[in-house]
Amino acid sequence: MTTTTSRKLAFILAALVVAASLWLYLPSSRFELINVDDQYYITDNNIIDGGFSATGIKAAFDSTRLGYYIPVTWLSFMADVELFGKSPYGFHLTNSLLHSANALLLFLFLYLATGSPIKSFLASALWALHPLRVESVAWVTARKDLLSGFFLLLMLLSYLKYAQKPSAKWFWAAMAALTLGLLSKPILVTAPLLLLAVDLWPLDRIGKPHGPTTKTILLEKAPFALLAAIFSAITLASQSVAVHSLGTVSPLSRVADVITAAFHYLALTIWPVGLRLTERTLVSHYQGAALFGAFAVLATLGWLAWHSRRERPALTAGLSWYMAALLPVSGAVSVGMNFVADRFTYIPHIFFFAGLLWAAADLLADRRAKKIATEALVAALAILFALSAARLSHWRNGVALFEENARLTG
Repeated sequence: MTTTTSRKLAFILAALVVAASLWLYLPSSRFELINVDDQYYITDNNIIDGGFSATGIKAAFDSTRLGYYIPVTWLSFMADVELFGKSPYGFHLTNSLLHSANALLLFLFLYLATGSPIKSFLASALWALHPLRVESVAWVTARKDLLSGFFLLLMLLSYLKYAQKPSAKWFWAAMAALTLGLLSKPILVTAPLLLLAVDLWPLDRIGKPHGPTTKTILLEKAPFALLAAIFSAITLASQSVAVHSLGTVSPLSRVADVITAAFHYLALTIWPVGLRLTERTLVSHYQGAALFGAFAVLATLGWLAWHSRRERPALTAGLSWYMAALLPVSGAVSVGMNFVADRFTYIPHIFFFAGLLWAAADLLADRRAKKIATEALVAALAILFALSAARLSHWRNGVALFEENARLTG
């Protein structure tokens, strides 16, 4: 495939992944708000009333609200009010557009880093159309997931440019993007670990004779780590009431929560049915044989990731990203009432599908086998789209959502 042909195909596939995402989620612009936190974030939130105002902007930046310091998220809601008033339409429309933009940014990063338009399309579409995305897009309160994902992907694109040709401009652009992401949601505190994952693959910077030394790679992450530490401290301080102390939650319970969360999402990734808006009381951590079985699966994946780091670094990078991105919401530090929720997969899944896809492609040496696998993935995308559309319909209003929840839990 010539460079020109590859670029034309990349343009078509980029447009296709955006179009599919919009087709799936634009109908949510007709949805209502729901009586689960939307009242606190939107309806009864006086700092966004009237759109942008000096008082509102000051309040967004000089205090924490609802246990978070997320001024960029508040500014995004102000922008919605400025353009559309407090109608649910504007908030839902922005969520749909943000998610579609994130699908495009993920495609661009993968394509620019690997040069493969088809695999980049498949990986970004698997992420964008998976039913586990529905909660983050359909729930206005989850805007902070979409925004943090948006700035994370901008950070990756800036870091890609820096890795290809080191310059202070792109390094600090990546830092600026991370700062905005953390100001949207502190979920990105593991960004230094995520950057190490992409250093391994697809940037291929680790362990190369003519590449940067290990010391250089680690020193590069110091400013990112400092930023993450600052926002970690802010978050723990602002959620001091919701953070369960070490004395309250036993170490075994924390380990069980982490194993439960990591395995729970892997299972839903493969079989995304029965999804619901979860509460901590509805999901208990694994015990006994179930806990041992989940641990055995995760340990096996960890072993595969370690032993594949040279031959199939994509697998190692994808699994490492998944576990690192999941840490803040895995139960390692118990915050609030949830330790599993569909929306918590928004960041962990971003690179997870890409790692698996590239690793699987390396195993398929035969051209015919690759063709069959690609066709199977396209069929899987159609199934995922249908499942997501069905799941999305339950978010049209609070009554429909809670009736579905009651059906699934009763």
